[in-house]
Amino acid sequence: MSKEVTVYQCEKCHKHWALKYKADDCCKDKPKVIRTCRVCGCEVENYRLICQTCLTQERFAKAKKVKYSEHEVGYLWDENKDDYFAGKEELEEKYYEDAEDAEGDGAIPKLPTWCYGCIGTPFSVDIDSAIERAEEDMHEDFEAEKDGINLKELRDYVQAWNEKQTSKSYDVDYKTVVLLNE
Repeated sequence: MSKEVTVYQCEKCHKHWALKYKADDCCKDKPKVIRTCRVCGCEVENYRLICQTCLTQERFAKAKKVKYSEHEVGYLWDENKDDYFAGKEELEEKYYEDAEDAEGDGAIPKLPTWCYGCIGTPFSVDIDSAIERAEEDMHEDFEAEKDGINLKELRDYVQAWNEKQTSKSYDVDYKTVVLLNE
């Protein structure tokens, strides 16, 4: 048995729609929505509510300020260079290199007075995810505990191994501002 179905077609692009108003509106010129920063009113991209300048100012105002000499993590995030640095010296070296490339030898760069701090995340193995993946690869009724796998011993071993690891990855900490001139 068959049934008649009505669809609507856009006259411009010939795309089919189940609803008439969708076909009518398909290729209509829609007015451009201009989004503005909620703080200063300047135009921003459609997916943003605040411009980068105002966002930075808000983050700076809310952040805890620490002197560089008191910053324990060591790594810095410089928003101007959009990069991580392993300390103040590395950051300054990058500014001097960029100034020399742009203006020639002896150029004096305008160094930042602050950067964001970083949070160190140690390297570790997530053993529970590894166990879960390994169980999925086994036969349908497999359950590690029931099938005699000593998961406690494995977890204890991996936890001890994780605690010995010293490598870290660093991510920006917008809640900490490191003052470089103090």
